[in-house]
Amino acid sequence: MDKHNSDSGHFLKIISSETRSVVDKRQIPRLRLSTSEFFKLEENHKVYAVHDISDEGFSIRILDPEDLAFYQIGKKINGELKVKNEKYSIQAEVRHTTHDVIGLFFKNPSELFLDVLKKLLNYNELAKELKEVPSFVKGNERWFRSHSLMNLVCSKNKIFFHWGSHYVQWTERDGLETGEAFVTSEPGIQDGVVQMESLIIYKDITINIEKINESRQILVNSSLSEEVRKKCLDHLVSSS
Repeated sequence: MDKHNSDSGHFLKIISSETRSVVDKRQIPRLRLSTSEFFKLEENHKVYAVHDISDEGFSIRILDPEDLAFYQIGKKINGELKVKNEKYSIQAEVRHTTHDVIGLFFKNPSELFLDVLKKLLNYNELAKELKEVPSFVKGNERWFRSHSLMNLVCSKNKIFFHWGSHYVQWTERDGLETGEAFVTSEPGIQDGVVQMESLIIYKDITINIEKINESRQILVNSSLSEEVRKKCLDHLVSSS
């Protein structure tokens, strides 16, 4: 994945500079699927398609530029989020905006809603659906994905595993790193349903062992071949 200097901070949650290093951008292939999740804003009663969702927030796609006036950064909003054909009243805070995507952070979500998100974002279950797909990545890299919430890119000298808002990476040159990763709305190369998208990367200053342990558990439960699974686990174990 290519590295580029960051010129903006597009992310779903505020991350303190005390715990994160300098931001950079990386490219990762993603398979964009149609969504069944929608958000209805209480203020204007308009319905928006959910672009992405995590356990801490979500983003929506804006079609009418005039609607941006309802989503000023820092603004608290109320609305109705449809998830798995059920509707939930939520509060959220606007955390970032682009010309067509709004990033929102959940505010005081109910226990019922958190339970729904937990089931929706069950990464151990998603890992069982990891499948290899044709990739735009150059060289000998292989790409595995499960919906738009989990991606694994691996090669002889690099492993990049991204699930939800977390990532772990091992490279032969730099070793292991962990951090947060958020998809931007920047246009990328596209061929059919496969598209290269940019991730905003916040590298942890020190390796986060909890992320390492979670990544191991997810990969152990994955549908990856024994060869690929062993390669990933060996590097994560030996590097930490």
